[in-house]
Amino acid sequence: MRWRTTIAFALLAACHGNGSGPDAGTCTPACRDGFVCRYSACIAQPTACTASATCTGDQYCDGTSMECLPWGVGPGGNSDGSCQGTPAPGVSFPGVQCEWVGPPAGDAFPDHVNVLATPMVATFDAQGTPSIVLTSYNFTDHGSESCLGSNPAYFGVIRVIDGRTCQQQATLSVPSVVGSATVAIGDLGGPDATPEIVAARSQGGLVAFTRKPSGWSVLWETTSTLADNLCDWAGPAIHDLDDDGLPEVIFYGAVYDGQTGATIDESVAATVDSIGVGYIPVVADVDGDGVPELVTGTELYSWDKLNRHWVVKRGLPGANGSVAVGDFGTFPAIGQDDRAHTDGIAEIVVVYQGDVHVYTVAGREVFKASLQGSGGPAGQGGPPTVADFDGDGRVEIGSAGATAYNVFDPDCRVPPDPATCASLSINGVLWTSPSHGNGANLTGSSAFDFDGDGRAEVVYGDECFARVYDGVTGKVLASRARTSCTWYENPVIADTDGDQNAELVITSNKSCAITCPAVDPIFDGAACVDDTDCPAATHCGRDQRSDALGRCRCAQDPDCGEGYVCGDPIAGAAPAGKVCRTAHAATPATGVRVIADTVDRWVGARRIWNQHAYSVTNIDPSGNVPRTSQWLRNWTQLGLNNFRQNVPGDAAIAHPRPDLTVKQVKVTCEPTASTVSAEVCNRGSEAVAAGVPVAVYALTTPSKLRCQAQTTELLLPGMCTAVSCDWLGAGGDGAVIVDDNGNGNGITRECREDNNAMTVHVTCP
Repeated sequence: MRWRTTIAFALLAACHGNGSGPDAGTCTPACRDGFVCRYSACIAQPTACTASATCTGDQYCDGTSMECLPWGVGPGGNSDGSCQGTPAPGVSFPGVQCEWVGPPAGDAFPDHVNVLATPMVATFDAQGTPSIVLTSYNFTDHGSESCLGSNPAYFGVIRVIDGRTCQQQATLSVPSVVGSATVAIGDLGGPDATPEIVAARSQGGLVAFTRKPSGWSVLWETTSTLADNLCDWAGPAIHDLDDDGLPEVIFYGAVYDGQTGATIDESVAATVDSIGVGYIPVVADVDGDGVPELVTGTELYSWDKLNRHWVVKRGLPGANGSVAVGDFGTFPAIGQDDRAHTDGIAEIVVVYQGDVHVYTVAGREVFKASLQGSGGPAGQGGPPTVADFDGDGRVEIGSAGATAYNVFDPDCRVPPDPATCASLSINGVLWTSPSHGNGANLTGSSAFDFDGDGRAEVVYGDECFARVYDGVTGKVLASRARTSCTWYENPVIADTDGDQNAELVITSNKSCAITCPAVDPIFDGAACVDDTDCPAATHCGRDQRSDALGRCRCAQDPDCGEGYVCGDPIAGAAPAGKVCRTAHAATPATGVRVIADTVDRWVGARRIWNQHAYSVTNIDPSGNVPRTSQWLRNWTQLGLNNFRQNVPGDAAIAHPRPDLTVKQVKVTCEPTASTVSAEVCNRGSEAVAAGVPVAVYALTTPSKLRCQAQTTELLLPGMCTAVSCDWLGAGGDGAVIVDDNGNGNGITRECREDNNAMTVHVTCP
């Protein structure tokens, strides 16, 4: 954030004794001169206040005495639970928080840098720090080597990396895994209570890895070699089918014991795949009878718990394409269909050969539309994402085609209603946006409400760019470069560092010699409300006085930061100036990048995304798989009814914000330096990740930076931490400012930006 801090002296002091005043409590012995007793604590003489916003520094306004009191004294506690921001739809400026582009020196697999499959996010340690799990691959094909493991020279190895720093934590290489197949994560049972990683082996079948104090090891391998001769982009899923608290693993249509890997049922096995590159297992109790179903486009299979196998429950008229589930309304066998009211029974979305179908569990087709192309064939269609993209309380469908991304809306039919179909389309398509080549035309997508305005945004990565699209219009709100020949992979949204803000995880690979444009042709610059939404060297400018939002304006490329260039808007030169456009490097990228909003607008998210068919209620935040009888049906839960969409974490308020302050400062005179130590605190309602910058200035004209430090631990609401640095130069009056990177700008958007400083006086020789 841009620094607009008012410098204030400390009002804190140790409790020394008696005093008097409103709610003084008892202080024995008496407080020393200059201090008064409040709530049994001795503090410096407080000032009057009308609200906490009128108090400076590390203080709040006590509603009883109407005085500014230090946090931790009196009824204010240690933090402000009401500290929050306001949503700013469409406003963000994403930057790279960290990246893994290859293993560290000395790694046994230095060439395994291409990432083809969806990465996963979960927590494996007691500290609660999320990790990212990815499959890395050592070739550049798009064929049998990547999906079959047919060439023993080219195979996948699993990497586990730190979700905050992207530092590599582990490599799981034996046995090797399918390079293009997504892993699944979940606690398979046992005394450790930590999640396991399940992956498709190169020689067919599955392998499960478990983490012990000594490191990662193989928990089991299946004796089955299912899919040995099948091209597999899909990978497994984890669900508790028997309601015994011990999960099973589903691979294609086969079921394996989650504790041993023993084969339970392969009766439907690979018959569920019509596409030819793998069926992504979708399991849910779609009709509410308490029994989980395996959902395909041609059959609903019900799990027979007694005999432990799938039985055909009902045929469906579709094909075995890509599947999702959600409640699209009420569709009775007899009577009027009603999109406006859900009935708690899921409908089934099937994408196959360029068409999107929605079927009831009884097999009636209630919606069909075709993928729209953009100067080329529409394509097969990617795994569907279900979310309320336009905020009308009804869910829609997103799916990627060969040359465009589409959002389908069953309300976009004759006659369209602008309240439920903003585009007034009549072909079932709410909007379509061109994409750069999707040779496989099967790429996945995801969704998240980044700005907390009640409308989900689409997140999709084509061959050259990962983009965030406005759910109503398809306008590109954010863009970052990537490179991929494209498989089933989709971007993942999760809180990867535990800071209660969402991050976006995108992948890259050098397969297929993809050629990309130098600048994203459909991203027209980052939107802004005011200058604080833009990087320090830019400003917010509007093309028209009536424009609700401006765009960050720049003069040269460095103004925009890494990954952007300063250029004219898509429509050409504008009086308001140039904008920051997304650039693509000439050399294809590899690995995984964690993208965070540099203006800190993105709301919080869960710290987990555990499998390709992610639906929130299929897994708890710790990686535990719910028993069948306790498995909440996503579409019946308030605020959900989605598929492949992540949701905010457990924030008590809608838009929590941190509030960083300086509690106290001291100076230590060392033989060779004056060390300034400060205790910085988070008095807001949202955690702040490690790495918050702290700057110490001399109060000269102009002010001079004397030294800098960073916090080294996660700051939960009400927590404080110590930082220190050595004052450089002549002594004198100064200021310690938290969330200041040395040039008046910070990295954290707070509910208050005017209470980040405390003065200090340096008198060391």
